[in-house]
Amino acid sequence: MSIVEINNNKLIINTKEVVFDKKIQEIKTVNGVIIVLLTMDGSLDNVYGINHNGDVLWKIQEPDKSLIGNNRYPYVGLSVHDNQVSAIDFYGRRLYIDVKNGEIIGKDIVK
Repeated sequence: MSIVEINNNKLIINTKEVVFDKKIQEIKTVNGVIIVLLTMDGSLDNVYGINHNGDVLWKIQEPDKSLIGNNRYPYVGLSVHDNQVSAIDFYGRRLYIDVKNGEIIGKDIVK
C-alpha cells in the first residue's frame, strides 16, 4: 500500500515526488489510479491520473461538444461513487471520467 501525501504543488507517493505547476486542491484514489485536481486559476483540464509509481497516466481529455456545448469551465471538485470518478466544473456539470485514459464518458448536472 502506497502512502500518498500532498504538499502544495507536490504529490508525494512513498518517496517519489510528482510536481505540478499549480497547487493540488484534492486527490481521490480509484482502481490504483490517483486522481489529482489542481486549483482553479482559469485554465481548463486541471485533472490528472497518476499511478502509484508516480507516472502521469493521463490529463483529462477535452469533453465532446455534444456533451457540454461550446462553453467550457475549469473543474472545481472530484467525486467518487461505486468506483466511478467524476469531475465537477465551475458551472455545476458533473463529467464522468474513464480512469484508464481520462476520457469523458458522460455527464449530469449537480446544481
